[in-house]
Amino acid sequence: MGGVTLSIAMDDKQVRSLFAKIERRGASPRPALKSIGEYMLRRTFERFSAEEDPEGNSWLPLSKATLKQKKPGLKILQGDTNLLRDEINYQVTNNSVGLGTPLVYGAIHQLGGQAGRGRKVAIPARPYLGVNDEDLSEFAAILADYLTED
Repeated sequence: MGGVTLSIAMDDKQVRSLFAKIERRGASPRPALKSIGEYMLRRTFERFSAEEDPEGNSWLPLSKATLKQKKPGLKILQGDTNLLRDEINYQVTNNSVGLGTPLVYGAIHQLGGQAGRGRKVAIPARPYLGVNDEDLSEFAAILADYLTED
């Protein structure tokens, strides 16, 4: 499969502690991970609308050549169909959640690099996948809510 996937490593102490509590109870974290996946999908869509990375930095503007080819009024990383944004999805396993796109060109936009014939075009990184401190706080809130459900 092409594209790019972000696997969220729960490095936050509070998040890890809540996961440990779920494990001690013998409960499956899948419902909470699904909620985290839905949350991250929404946050990623918001980043496309705001044209910014997970840290709130604006994406680099489009080149003059790209602007000439693009219909007026369309945002960065969005075309007539919004295919890149709309193909972002998440996958939940028993102990993880991954967010990404199956589209091959998703990686070049996330990471940047050389593209085009002969790899002569430099595409700047415009990260749309990622996690910030606000997201980690929301993960903790989702997990805490899950622990208090009956």
